[in-house]
Amino acid sequence: MTEIKKYLLIIIWIVLIAMCLSSSEKIVTVWLIGDSTMADYSKYDNYQNERYPITGWGQVFQSLMTGTQMKELKDLIGADSIIVDDRAVGGRSTRTFFQEGK
Repeated sequence: MTEIKKYLLIIIWIVLIAMCLSSSEKIVTVWLIGDSTMADYSKYDNYQNERYPITGWGQVFQSLMTGTQMKELKDLIGADSIIVDDRAVGGRSTRTFFQEGK
């Protein structure tokens, strides 16, 4: 095999590997920090017994980031999927969130 063919095969191999690696799914995490209006109360063990029907908008935000809505957002965010990490807690503001080191 000539040197040119060897280099050509190496280049083709590198291009194929790069194509395989670039097709991996891109996931974006949306962090929610704030007060009770944003909090996810369903994370608490006593939610159904003591807190229901209290609901912050962050509690239902993940459901808006799937299916048809995700197709509409894909060009805007440049990702295949979104994970919503809701760290909001009642009585806390964005300022106290950072002060607590969360």
